[in-house]
Order: sequence, then C-alpha cells, then structure tokens
Amino acid sequence: MKEAKELAEIFPVIIDVIKKNSKNMMACEKEGITHTDFRILYNLYINSGRLVMKDLANRLGVTRGTLTTTIKRVITKKYCVRKQSDEDSRQTFICLTAKGMKLIDKEKDNLEKNLEHLFNKMTVAERKKILSAYKSIYEILIKYRDKL
Repeated sequence: MKEAKELAEIFPVIIDVIKKNSKNMMACEKEGITHTDFRILYNLYINSGRLVMKDLANRLGVTRGTLTTTIKRVITKKYCVRKQSDEDSRQTFICLTAKGMKLIDKEKDNLEKNLEHLFNKMTVAERKKILSAYKSIYEILIKYRDKL
C-alpha cells in the first residue's frame, strides 16, 4: 500500500526531529521505564487509573501471558498494584499508584516543554499547520483505538 510506505518514511523523521529538539530528558528515561512499561502506565492513566488484565492486554495488543511479566516489573517499581474487585472477587484490577500517576504527569509536562522548545523555533503559521494536522490524525485514529 503506497500510503503505508509513505507514512513509514515520514514518521521516523517526525520522531527524530522532536527528539533532537528536546531539551528535557523524559521522566521515563531517568526512571529506567521501558516503552512497554510506559504504554501500560499511560493506558491505566487514561482509563481512570485502573483496568482488568484482559482489557489492558487488549488495549496493548498483547496476550495476558506477555503482559504478566511486564506488570510484575512495574509493580516491583511501585508504579501500580493489583487490587481485587469489591464487586467480583474473581476479577483483579491493575491500578496506577500515586507514584505511577506522578510519573505520567511529569512525562506529560516534559513532553509539553519539549514541544514548546520546538514550536518556539517555528512561525505562528507553521505551528498552526502542525497542530491542525495532528488534530486531524487524532480524530481519525481515535476511532480505531479499541478496534486494533
């Protein structure tokens, strides 16, 4: 598919430019959090701080078995905990701790600062164009978030 090939060429450049213009080290890098760890924490963050393993695995596109190993790592680092459901004792939630919440908040703050650093090098027209493009991408992709 031609569009996929074009995007595969464009996307790494976008990531590279953002990383090269980042003046703040991301919080996760400082804490030794892997990309997979971050995806788990972020998915918990955007889902009121808790999900059952099945739902978390589906959101990440991995098996529960694969997820179990990573969950143990973030639990050991005290970024989340397991909690049994009050309504159904067979159901266990993975819950973000205050430490996990603080890490995600810090990561979001650093990302915002890094983007401000990059945007400050651009004209107002360029910033508006980029923001508009990303909003369009978001509006399309958000529809597929739970379907992938």
